Amino acid sequence: MPDISSENVWIALAVTLAAGLATALGSLMVLFSRRPNPRLLAFGLAFAGGAMVFVSLTEILNKAIDSFTQAYDARLGFAYGTAAFLVGVL
Repeated sequence: MPDISSENVWIALAVTLAAGLATALGSLMVLFSRRPNPRLLAFGLAFAGGAMVFVSLTEILNKAIDSFTQAYDARLGFAYGTAAFLVGVL
């Protein structure tokens, strides 16, 4: 069983609290706006899309490359992992 220090628990709670407050702040902005601003909506959607692409590239691509590298050599594993990720994007 992994050793979990109290410092790590407090950091996790602080990050979770920040995410929850950001969600609440975003919902209040939408709730109290009279008319939706198309430019602000486009900016928000583009930012969210960029965040999802970043998470995909850093997490899913690394896991795919690691999995293929275990079955093949490093170069072929990298090529197969990248190809599988790009096919999944389509």
